[in-house]
Amino acid sequence: MIEPGKTTFSPGPVISELSHAGLKTGVEDGKVTIKEKKVLVKAGEVINDNIANLLSKFGITPMEIGLDLVAVYENGLIYGKDVLAIDEKAFLAKLANASFQAYNLSMDASYPTKDTVEEMLNKAHADARAVAIDSAIFAPEVIEALLAAANAQAVGLQSEARYDV
Repeated sequence: MIEPGKTTFSPGPVISELSHAGLKTGVEDGKVTIKEKKVLVKAGEVINDNIANLLSKFGITPMEIGLDLVAVYENGLIYGKDVLAIDEKAFLAKLANASFQAYNLSMDASYPTKDTVEEMLNKAHADARAVAIDSAIFAPEVIEALLAAANAQAVGLQSEARYDV
């Protein structure tokens, strides 16, 4: 975010660089002035070289902010850095594994959730179809499979009996 106001820049090529980035500029008291507030880059966007150079001219540089905890005191206990340190990759791997295990538990326990209900319905449909075929239940959904199985049996019997039609 570039705020409006006077800059430290003297007029010159910097004006076209600022204008190219979409900043409205002017000259006041021999210095370049930004006329309107402008968002140059939104969070998560990739910053190209031109914008990076422009941001550095304004003293805006990328940084990572965080805490470097040495210890924490809670209810009479002191937790040291070794207990507080988190390996992000290992944590994300454990989180992914927990999600996978929860999904499998839901499926194995036949406990429908928004993430498993579609697969459960597909499995139930496939199981019902298999039962209908194995039990030779004449239903429109399985009649082709039953006819194919009957044909395969007929061809097998014909081959065993060495009977030519």
